[in-house]
Amino acid sequence: MALEATDIRNADNARAYGDSDTDVWLGRRVKGQDPELPKSSNALTTFAETYPPLGWLSEDGVPFETDTDSEDFTALQGSQLIKSKITQTTRTATIQALEEAFRVGSIYWDHGEPKAVDGAADEVLIDLPGSLSTIDCWAIFKFVDGENFAIYVWPHVQITDRGDLDHSNSDLTLYEMTAKFIGDGWMITNNSDYVARLNGGGSDALPAGKGVTTPTDTGADTNAPTGDAETE
Repeated sequence: MALEATDIRNADNARAYGDSDTDVWLGRRVKGQDPELPKSSNALTTFAETYPPLGWLSEDGVPFETDTDSEDFTALQGSQLIKSKITQTTRTATIQALEEAFRVGSIYWDHGEPKAVDGAADEVLIDLPGSLSTIDCWAIFKFVDGENFAIYVWPHVQITDRGDLDHSNSDLTLYEMTAKFIGDGWMITNNSDYVARLNGGGSDALPAGKGVTTPTDTGADTNAPTGDAETE
């Protein structure tokens, strides 16, 4: 009996993010004053009226990295591996902001509010700390590809590593920060496959009789002895 594979591949589900609406929001957590983070794209539009994004980002994108630690367990018999358990998961995002603005620099440098400069109304003085501390923030990442978007919302991230700050006429100055995800977050998307899944469809919820592999009747008597031939 031959098997006929159902092709569920869909190039429309492949993404190349980075359209002009792509943005990252990053803000300090303040006890009792944290904003209500959005749970829809419309809510994000309203949110952005009060909380602006970081602005222009490096062409390198905003990579998410996932690192896991696991422990293997072996049995006495033959020292065979019988179980593996993830013991720790660490997720991080690398943000490379291009704009020299307070909303960027205050997190990169961990500095406070600017101060007035005597006799110079168009200048400010900013105290820079000698050592950095971990900064607790909330974060929103909006990635856009045409009409498709994926918005990741994390109520708690910690800003840990900072990258080198170049000052030259051959490269853009990048304010690189590593955001370590703490606890749970959520994703908002208009991906058609996810929407179909909500409504009982999707690529892994095919109609009855349309499984990934479908038997094809060859006319042969499948109950007849097969001898040394391979059986299904």
